[in-house]
Amino acid sequence: MKTNHILLTALLLCAAAACTKENIDIPDTVDDNTLYPVTFSGGIDLVQTKTGEATSTMRKNVKARILVYANDANLSSATALASQEYTVGDEGKLTIGTSDTIYLAKGDYDIYAVAIDSLNITSPTFTNGEFLALNDSNYLWIKVDQNITGTAEAQNVALQFKRKAVMIAINIKAASGITIDDWDSTDPAMITPPDPGTTCKMKLSDGTITAATTVLTKTYAMKTGTVEGSDGSKTTSVSYIMLPLAEQNSSPVPTVTLKIKVKNTGESAATARKYETTLTYPTGGFASGKKYTYTATLKANGITFNAAKVEDWTDGTLGAGGGDLTPTEPEGTGSGS
Repeated sequence: MKTNHILLTALLLCAAAACTKENIDIPDTVDDNTLYPVTFSGGIDLVQTKTGEATSTMRKNVKARILVYANDANLSSATALASQEYTVGDEGKLTIGTSDTIYLAKGDYDIYAVAIDSLNITSPTFTNGEFLALNDSNYLWIKVDQNITGTAEAQNVALQFKRKAVMIAINIKAASGITIDDWDSTDPAMITPPDPGTTCKMKLSDGTITAATTVLTKTYAMKTGTVEGSDGSKTTSVSYIMLPLAEQNSSPVPTVTLKIKVKNTGESAATARKYETTLTYPTGGFASGKKYTYTATLKANGITFNAAKVEDWTDGTLGAGGGDLTPTEPEGTGSGS
């Protein structure tokens, strides 16, 4: 699989490579009363564009938080030695004022970085080393064990973010004799996602999100793709980012509702139809950091919905699934209800 990476740089600079501070006492470090500026750089596998190219930077205005702890600190009780939120600016750089620069004494540290890859959302604030996670949020996390040596130049800490939420992706195509026209204008694609309750918390220590065990009854909008191709071979797609969901034989499963305009052979105009199905659980449930890709084939009298192809969530391209799942087309869908 072709992978691409977001390259990001947190420019934490001061006038000199080392800045002497007096009366500094940082536990479990080799403190010589000299603090050194630290830079951060790293990446994450990227969503490819329709042209096959990859964006080279994080999106502008995405927030990221870097937290520094003493080596092997208990995050449920320890206080961060440094905590700084960054906003991605032009060219994907994380820039802050010099007054907010992170300086560290020589020694060993645990450095964590967390971001939510959604625009204008504040980076999470942790309480006792965890926070409540929600659906529709692309959580990114990384931990680095770092030794600060106090070099003549600012020391760089490489960050390679990992995705911690779940991606649901559905490719939609039409069988012979059916032409996809467009999405319906009202609630074109909806899902009943996992219920976060009060227990779906993300741990700063390892980035894990406690899996939900039930789904919500209220539906939420999925992201719809554009309708592409020529008549007879048009395709489209939907996607949704959700919390991990544990496999529970007795619990409800996510329900997906699609409202799409199609034209059957012999029809003069496209008619909105509604299709509904439930997503079968992959073995072990929907796991953190995974992408589950389904293929839905629209037919004259219903829809065939394939089981998920499971892979690590390393890009946003959609692929074909395998295995059959047969949902129903509710009565009255021919009128767009």
